[in-house]
Amino acid sequence: MKSIALLGWAAFEPEQAPKLSDLDHYKRYAGMFPKGPRTEEEIRTQTILSGYGFPSFEEIDAAILAGLQAGGFDGERLKKELTALNDRFSKDDVRRGINQPWEMFRNSFDDDEGRFVEALAGSVEKFFI
Repeated sequence: MKSIALLGWAAFEPEQAPKLSDLDHYKRYAGMFPKGPRTEEEIRTQTILSGYGFPSFEEIDAAILAGLQAGGFDGERLKKELTALNDRFSKDDVRRGINQPWEMFRNSFDDDEGRFVEALAGSVEKFFI
């Protein structure tokens, strides 16, 4: 939904919104390591997009933008991109779930072995059994 709002704004309010040409190659952290002096427009775009929480332009965004510009969406393309996005989120959830006990272990000075073992056992049961 955030992509639809942002891309719709950029497509239909080009005088106020970030430029589409800036969106299609945007990466959240690229502004932290500029290759040279940045223009006011680049700084404005970075500020807007990072404040909005837009991480980067992806294939799903390209499909949404194409649909907005055409006045209708390619259902097959959209379904393909949404399925890929869902698969990626599912893998991210599993990865976070598996890493959670280890993060708890690494980020604490507490001597709470029981809590760690319980979290690790829960993670194994949830994701491997």
